Amino acid sequence: MRGDDAAWIGPDGRPFVALRLDHGSGCVWHHDGSSDDPASLPLDPALIARIERWTESYYAWDRDHNPNGPVPECLATFPFEAFDLEGEAIAEALRAALPGWAVVHHRCRRPA
Repeated sequence: MRGDDAAWIGPDGRPFVALRLDHGSGCVWHHDGSSDDPASLPLDPALIARIERWTESYYAWDRDHNPNGPVPECLATFPFEAFDLEGEAIAEALRAALPGWAVVHHRCRRPA
């Protein structure tokens, strides 16, 4: 972590990152709920690329299935389980790459 990047420091003083899908984000989040670019984390380029592929997998699916933006009917066919499994695997890779960091993966919310 860059010494000037206090945004990654959680309220307990420990570095923190969350993985969460949210339309229009890079899927990595600070403790305060603001999103950021995966490349802003002190990670190996291969892990950054993995996060970017994971994020893009959602956007590619969204473009293919609903060019007008996500709607509940369209999201009913999204492969949530596979996306969440890869998200958890990425979280485990982040925990290994960022010892001492709090790493949280928020599973996708399913449409009602």
